[in-house]
Amino acid sequence: MSTGSRLRSGAWVAVATILGLVFIPPMFAEKLDAWDAAKTLLHADQRLKSVCGDDARVELSRWFYTYKFSGDDAQARFRGRVVGVSCDRPFTVGLNRESGKWKLAELSL
Repeated sequence: MSTGSRLRSGAWVAVATILGLVFIPPMFAEKLDAWDAAKTLLHADQRLKSVCGDDARVELSRWFYTYKFSGDDAQARFRGRVVGVSCDRPFTVGLNRESGKWKLAELSL
């Protein structure tokens, strides 16, 4: 195998790896337990209700999130939008799971 063909096949492997790292995580975002916890906690949060009203819809981004875990503890951070009759605002939410229960750690509107 020549150097040129090894370089070409290495480039294809690199491209496949990068595409996998970019496009596979968004397919699993909605399956995270933090995803459901974020939506539930955000619907109950008074700060969002005061900004956009009780009937506001929360939309989380599948593309811009982080999820870190170690044993029973975990952290998640999502970007999203809250959409209501009178508003459409972006936000970032951070969650912490300690002893199996998710808690809202931060919310920036």
